[in-house]
This record gives sequence, C-alpha cells and structure tokens, in this order.
Amino acid sequence: MKRGRTRALLIVTLCAAAIVAAAPGILRLGAERLRRAIMTRASAALGGEVTIDRVEFAVLRQTVRLRGVDARKTGNRGSSAALRAEEVSARAGIFTLVGWRRGTISLRIENPDLRLTLAPGRDLAVHGPPGESSPLVLVPASLRVSIVGGSVDVAVGDGPGARFKTTCI
Repeated sequence: MKRGRTRALLIVTLCAAAIVAAAPGILRLGAERLRRAIMTRASAALGGEVTIDRVEFAVLRQTVRLRGVDARKTGNRGSSAALRAEEVSARAGIFTLVGWRRGTISLRIENPDLRLTLAPGRDLAVHGPPGESSPLVLVPASLRVSIVGGSVDVAVGDGPGARFKTTCI
C-alpha cells in the first residue's frame, strides 16, 4: 500500500513539474495567436493597418497588455492618421475579456503619439450620414479610457498645424 502511494505521489509530482515547465511555451503560443487575432480584428474595424509588437496577459490581474501598438490609415483625398502607443492595457473580468459576458472594461493608453493630417477642405468635426446619429454613439458606456502622457499633432494639408501634449486624461 505504501508503494502505491509513493508511486501516485511521484506521478502527480512529475505531471505538475511537466505542466510548470511547459506553461511558458504554451502561454507564448497563446499570446502569439491572440496578437494575430487582435491585429486582424483591429485592422478590419479601423479599415487600416494595425500592428502589435507583443501581447502579454496576466490571468490573476485579469489584464491584457499590448506593447508597441501602431495603427495607420490613409484617406482617399490625402487625409491620414497614425497612432503609436508604447502600451495599451485592458482590464476587465476574465469572462468579459474572452467575450463570454458583458462588463466594464478599463482601457489605459500610455504615451500615445497621434498624428492627423487632414486633406485641404476637411475639418475635425465628426459627421455621420444624414439622418443618422454620430459614430460616437457606438462607443459603449461600459468602457473607461485613461490616457497617460503622449502627444497629438494635427495639420491641414501643407498648411498650419498644432501640437498638443497630454499628461493624464
């Protein structure tokens, strides 16, 4: 009987050691798959190119971190937008992060650098199609956004521009 317990304990210990040894590799594979999925969905939603250098997730803190986020979009009349952020992190309940349940998401953007170039004749006003509500209505009320540091550059064609620096919004 004692031999059976020793053998079972040895098997459990070996299985636990194998799981601990394999966990970093499994997490890296999961992070790479998640990175590609986020880039694909974000590119489709933006209608431009989105790249992410690295994705990290912390299960206990229920946080997904995107490091080195680049987003670019070019309009058909010469307008363009480019965003570079050192880090974007989303914090929510685990079921909210995986999309199984609705809940509040806290989004934190660190040191974004946003560059807008407007084609001549364009303005910064947000317009939707006639008779429809503003596109800002599509932003869910359960989303909390904080921006730490960063800058915004706005220029109109080859004309004058402005630069805004943020500390915390």
